[in-house]
Amino acid sequence: MSRLPRLVIPGHPHHVTQRGNRRAQTFFEDGDYLLYRDLLAE
Repeated sequence: MSRLPRLVIPGHPHHVTQRGNRRAQTFFEDGDYLLYRDLLAE
């Protein structure tokens, strides 16, 4: 069964998680994380 569409409310924050396989570390440098965060903000 497919998932229901996400509810998007303008101006409301979303909870976002980023994990690698088996919860492995995804970002190895602070700059990588900051770039990812900035791209999400757009």
